[in-house]
Amino acid sequence: MQTQFTYDAFLSWWGAFFWPFIRVGALMAVMPVLSARTISTRFKLIIAIIISAAIAPSIKLDHPIDPFTNEGLYMTIEQAGIGLAMGLAFVVVFQAITLAGQMIANGMGLGFASMVDPSTGASSPVISQFYTIVATLFFVVLDGHLLVIQMLSDSFVQLPLNGHFLSTATVKEIAFWGSHIFAWAMVVALPTITALLLANMALGLIGRAAPTLNVFSIGFVITIIGGFLLMLWLLPLLLEQFQYFMKTTLSFVSQYQLSR
Repeated sequence: MQTQFTYDAFLSWWGAFFWPFIRVGALMAVMPVLSARTISTRFKLIIAIIISAAIAPSIKLDHPIDPFTNEGLYMTIEQAGIGLAMGLAFVVVFQAITLAGQMIANGMGLGFASMVDPSTGASSPVISQFYTIVATLFFVVLDGHLLVIQMLSDSFVQLPLNGHFLSTATVKEIAFWGSHIFAWAMVVALPTITALLLANMALGLIGRAAPTLNVFSIGFVITIIGGFLLMLWLLPLLLEQFQYFMKTTLSFVSQYQLSR
């Protein structure tokens, strides 16, 4: 007795790989470090295919879905939306670190010292790029890439296919999560900014007490050298803060909040 290979059987086999591939590809398109411009598109595609192939055996579809129907179009949009939402949740962490670097650079008087960031192609202060590089190293050293892959695999249990998770509540949750950029940036930059503010106030008092002293000639030197010393002193604290940000983000993604 011969088994007939039907179109529905093909859709079931193909869908177990194709729909996870949409979610994985969308996440890798925006995920920090993995989406860097310095990484070739071919390499990203290969990694997405490998991860999707590893996840495919555990995928179970309620029924075959034709990608050329309205249901297939909705499924594509939904899987891409879930992947983008998870990736953007981690973008918040790195953008907060970058924004903190911009605040510190402005306080040190180095806001004008900028160069093109090779990972994004945008121009940013060198202090921001330093913090971004440090955050990237922390991400790799703390096995952040492995945690992301584990989170992605678990998402197919928490947010299974045919779950219909797209809603206005999802957009509201993502928008609210974006506010953490400013809150976390202040957490990272506040000690340095406060110290530099006190230094500028002290220079202002010295300038009032000794009008003949050219405060501007020594002010930039003090703020720049003091800023670098503060950055070096607070660098171990940045590791603890980054760990907290990543833990909070993983908790946010794993608690179904993206699907509500």
